[in-house]
Amino acid sequence: QSSQQVSNSPLIAGNIAHIPIKGIGTKCWCGNVDCLYTYAAGELLPMHYLKMLEKQKDKNFDSPLKGLAQKDITAKLLMEASAKGDPLARNVFDLATIAISKALAMIINLINPEVIVIGGSVANASADLVKKIEDLTKGQLMYQDSKSTTIVQSKFQNAAIIGAFHNIYSMVKSQQGKQLGKAMKKISKRT
Repeated sequence: QSSQQVSNSPLIAGNIAHIPIKGIGTKCWCGNVDCLYTYAAGELLPMHYLKMLEKQKDKNFDSPLKGLAQKDITAKLLMEASAKGDPLARNVFDLATIAISKALAMIINLINPEVIVIGGSVANASADLVKKIEDLTKGQLMYQDSKSTTIVQSKFQNAAIIGAFHNIYSMVKSQQGKQLGKAMKKISKRT
């Protein structure tokens, strides 16, 4: 048993944001369509909410988020609205939890890790949401043994930044970092 971070290439280790998920045809910034990122990234949840609000047929529909600009809506505000019974906010989180659970089921069916740590504004919005993701994920697994994988919420608010720093620090200390430094010097001489 090891408490070491699993890594491969220093810039993409453990990043599952661009696993394709069958969805509604949302274009991702990476150029692909229906990446996990397009459904589960906290900064994109307000966009999904506002699109659903725009399509809302009930003129009497009321929400504490109605009238807010996309930049003012956070995952936490959406979670609060969902808890107060806003069906659109609940739908946004359902979309995110389904997408995340599909990606995690793929990972578990492929490599069956002991633990998966999820972070970011969606995971940090609610511990109940993480439990729902775990339950949905376990319903999609092939083998009973795979169901022993534990899915936990990151203890860090900025897990991605901490992970990126760790990767850069490790790379700089390694032979690969020395090679990168040499390559950067060559490039800077050309410009």
